[in-house]
Amino acid sequence: MANYVQELSEMPQIGETAPFFWARDFDQIATSELALQFGENLGIDIANLTFNEQLDLALGLPPIRNIYAQDIVRDEVSGNITASRTNLFLRKVDMYDIQDQIATLQLQRDITLSQPINQIGDELAFFTFDDMYFFWELYSTVVDELIFSTATCVVVVTGVTFVMIPHWSAVAFVLPLIIMLYFDLLGTSANVNMKSQCLAL
Repeated sequence: MANYVQELSEMPQIGETAPFFWARDFDQIATSELALQFGENLGIDIANLTFNEQLDLALGLPPIRNIYAQDIVRDEVSGNITASRTNLFLRKVDMYDIQDQIATLQLQRDITLSQPINQIGDELAFFTFDDMYFFWELYSTVVDELIFSTATCVVVVTGVTFVMIPHWSAVAFVLPLIIMLYFDLLGTSANVNMKSQCLAL
């Protein structure tokens, strides 16, 4: 998990480490002089405790519990961690550049799929999530879908025209008309999009 978060942190669109990451920070806390001194004061040898016992001890301290407790889900019986999270910030994504947004989506996806643990089974053990992914996924697929839908509709309407209108020459009139209608539709959509962006600015 630490390697996964580190690779994500090195993305150009992030470019910074996670401010709070329990797997990294707990390792540093457990081996720090302050923790060892704290253990000595309580008569506990922290180095000989199991990971879950060290976790219990750390989360028993209010400052640490307030920062990390909401990022860790533990099994109530065994105390093992069943799920966890950390926050990374996409501060360097150009929100006016769709290509950069699509590149960000694809890069984090490539990093996620390259993790050895994610290559076992059908479900991802490590993954990222952001509300913006829904929009970026739309941007990444809309061009191909639009081309496919347009070509399919033109062919279907032309085929129906060929079957329904007695003379084959009607196709020569309907096909250019359908193509013109689609160009008009695309132009109208682009115009509305540009107006909405101007209003947003």
